[in-house]
Amino acid sequence: TPLTVRAAFDGTDYAVVWPVLGQIEGEYVSSAQTTSPFPTVPTDGGNIAAASVEAGVFVSWAGTDGLQGAFVEGDVVSPTIIVDPNNAQNTAIAGSGPDAHVVWKNGLLAYAARVTEDGAEAPFDLDFPGAGLVYVTSGDRDDVVTSRLVTSSQDVVRREAFFASGTTSAETVLSLRANPQLKVSAAAVGDDHYLCWYDDRDTDRGLYCGFASAAPAVATFIATANSVDEILVASGGDDMVIVHNALINEVHWLRRALDGNPISSGSIGGHDGNTMAIAHDGERYLAVFSRIEGPPSQDQNRLFLQEIEGGGAPIQIAAAAQKLDGAAIAGSDGQALIVYSRRDLVDKEVYGIWVDGDDVSEPFVICDVAGNQTQPAVTHHDGSYYVVWEDARSGADIYFATVFPPPMPG
Repeated sequence: TPLTVRAAFDGTDYAVVWPVLGQIEGEYVSSAQTTSPFPTVPTDGGNIAAASVEAGVFVSWAGTDGLQGAFVEGDVVSPTIIVDPNNAQNTAIAGSGPDAHVVWKNGLLAYAARVTEDGAEAPFDLDFPGAGLVYVTSGDRDDVVTSRLVTSSQDVVRREAFFASGTTSAETVLSLRANPQLKVSAAAVGDDHYLCWYDDRDTDRGLYCGFASAAPAVATFIATANSVDEILVASGGDDMVIVHNALINEVHWLRRALDGNPISSGSIGGHDGNTMAIAHDGERYLAVFSRIEGPPSQDQNRLFLQEIEGGGAPIQIAAAAQKLDGAAIAGSDGQALIVYSRRDLVDKEVYGIWVDGDDVSEPFVICDVAGNQTQPAVTHHDGSYYVVWEDARSGADIYFATVFPPPMPG
C-alpha cells in the first residue's frame, strides 16, 4: 500500500506515481479516466516528488546515493544525480519550461538546484536557517516558501529564487503578527548607554541600535538577521562591536561607528550556544565563547578566546568534562579578566583567567566553597577587578570579591 502519492500533468495525461519496494511505479490517467502504465523508475529510497516539464514529467527521490531524479517522457526514463549523498528531506519540485526546479532540506538548512536534460547544476543555499517544510512554485517567478521557527514563533516566509544564477531575493514574511523587541543588550559610552536589540518585525527584521538618551528613542537598522539567540555589545569609546549568534550557533560580529555606520564585520565560527561574552580591554575587542570539541574520552567542553578583527584563530583557554557556562569578561589597559562557572565533582565553582596582551594564564579558583557558585559577572575600576556571583552555600545569595591582577609571564 503506497504511503506517498504524487501527481503531475505531462501535457496530455496525469502521471500518478508512488514508491514501492525500491522503485517508483504509477499510472498515466487520461481525461477520459482511462489508464496506462507509467514506466518503472528504480530508486534507492523514498521521499518522492513529481512535477510537469515540457518533455513530460520529472520525478525525484532521496536515497543512499544522494538526491536523484529522472525525466520521464512516455516510457523513456532519463535518470540524473541532483546532489551527492546527503540528508535530503522534504523535497519539492516545480517545472519551468524544459527544466525542473528542485528544493530540499538538509538538517536546518534549505537548498535548491536547477535540473536540465543535460544534468543538475550546482546546488545553492536558499538562506532559510531553521527551515521547516519547503515548497516551490513556478510561473512568472519562482517562489520558495517555508515555515521557519524564530524566537518560539512560527513564521511563514518566502524568497524569490533565481535558479539560473543560483541566488535569492530578500526574505518576505507572509504571516502577520506583532513584532516584539528581543534580546536587548547595552554598553556604556561616556555618560550614555548604547543599546542593541533584535526586532522581530514583519519587514526589515534584524538588529537595531540607538542611544538610551534619545528622546524619543531613535532606532537605527544595522544588520539583517533572520534568527538571533543572543546579542552582546561592547564599546571602546569611539565605536562599538555587536556580537550575535544565530540559532544555528554561528557567531557573527559587527563593528560600527556610534552613528551606526558600518566599519567592518566578520564571523567567529562554531559555538555550542552555551555561553558567550565580549569586552574591550582598552586596546582591542575580545570575545569569549564555548564550544564542544574533541572525542568523548577528552574534556569536550571548551572555552575559547578570540580577538575581534585580525586576531587569527580562536585560542583554547579552558577545558572540562562538563559544561563551562556563565562566562563574563572585563578589561582595561590591554589586560582582561575572564570569569566563568565550572562543575568540579559535585558543585559548580567560579574560575578566572587573566589575559595580558598575547599572554593567557591558566585557570585559577575565585571561589570553591561547598554549594554551587554560578552566573559570575565582572567589571574593572582603577586597577582592580570586581567579581560577583550567585552563591548557594547558605541559600540563594550574592557574593563579591576583589581580584588583583598578578604579574604575567613575559
